[in-house]
Amino acid sequence: MSTSKYIILANNSFEEAVIFPDTMTHKEVANLFLANDTWKEVVAAGSVMVDDGSKVHCYGHSVSLNLQSRPGIDEKILGYTLGFEL
Repeated sequence: MSTSKYIILANNSFEEAVIFPDTMTHKEVANLFLANDTWKEVVAAGSVMVDDGSKVHCYGHSVSLNLQSRPGIDEKILGYTLGFEL
């Protein structure tokens, strides 16, 4: 199992996950996406890993954004983003 970082972006109608390597900070990635008008805010951030059974696990928090992960909600969004059955 490898670990990556993620953020959950939100606009007025939906939320979307962005997964990225742990060599980047949450804030660096958030700034890239918030620079355009598509996304209003980052609502959650943390770390994510996928186990051998394709189960998504999210946990932790972002120091650079001062945001927590939302394990139940974020795991569903991340699973959808990764194309896993929900």
